[in-house]
Amino acid sequence: MQSDEGYVCLSDIEMGCGASKEGRRKRVVVFGATGRQGGSVLRALAMDRTFLAVGVARNGFSAQAMELKKEGYAIVEGDLEDTESLMELLKGAYGCFIVTSYWDHFDIIRDSQQGKNAVDCAIACGVQHILYSGQESPKAVIDKCCDPFDSKRRVEEYLKKKKPEINYTVIRLPYFFDNLLSMIKPHKLRDGHFAIAYPMGDVPLHGIAVEDIGKCVHKIFKKAEVFRRKIVPLSGDQLTVQEYVHVLNKHMAPKVFCDPQITLEDYSHFTFKGSKEISAMFAFYKFGRPFRDVRGTRKLHKGTLSFDDWVAKNKAQLDELTT
Repeated sequence: MQSDEGYVCLSDIEMGCGASKEGRRKRVVVFGATGRQGGSVLRALAMDRTFLAVGVARNGFSAQAMELKKEGYAIVEGDLEDTESLMELLKGAYGCFIVTSYWDHFDIIRDSQQGKNAVDCAIACGVQHILYSGQESPKAVIDKCCDPFDSKRRVEEYLKKKKPEINYTVIRLPYFFDNLLSMIKPHKLRDGHFAIAYPMGDVPLHGIAVEDIGKCVHKIFKKAEVFRRKIVPLSGDQLTVQEYVHVLNKHMAPKVFCDPQITLEDYSHFTFKGSKEISAMFAFYKFGRPFRDVRGTRKLHKGTLSFDDWVAKNKAQLDELTT
């Protein structure tokens, strides 16, 4: 474990209920509410009457925002590039969850500035607990640029340089199991089998269910002082590609999934939008081997899903996707 990075040892933490002793609910502003991470955090916080979770959407009338409103979640409009609107949103808030979406614009400068804007406005408004979704820098570890990750690292460094009384927590996330339903879907081969094209060879890949991100963030907000100025490395499971395939075959029979043994060089030749960044991400996972803590994550949130759990829970969606 890289202690100089400020990692918290999750296994040593006593997880009490952490209930608020104040007479009113703590308002937490959740950026990226219409995205996967923000949506997960919004849903988890909204289950706890200790908090008043307010989700932020760039477009309050988007299909995703309207669906969240229909489900009863509080959604307001806000733009990470408009500091005036951010100040209004964060005024009087107890906490905030900050996540940026590089994939909306593919611009590292713009992405990191959005994160810095949110940090600056949160500090100016006296937010007591800033929780940021960060990452390591692949450039620093394996000398290979991965803009979505390097952008997040820039914001982490920006946070660390702020005055010491600022309370922040950084979560470090692994690969998402849910990518199988969206960004990196199983690819149907000519023989009818489905390829799981992860260029990891025999190196285990950490993963997590998106829904568990919010549940872990909820626990961190409940124990704010324990996680003060700490990095929290999360993971629900760690498997090789062959082991991922084995789990899929167990649940999805008679469909057959396989590991095509794709290499990073093969992956780098793909031309779909985002392939360069995803290739660099897998290179970092394979050669950088970033630290993530499965056991600690399961202690933080006892219901954390393994990949086996996740496939069983999402079998219907996977079945429809591979029909």
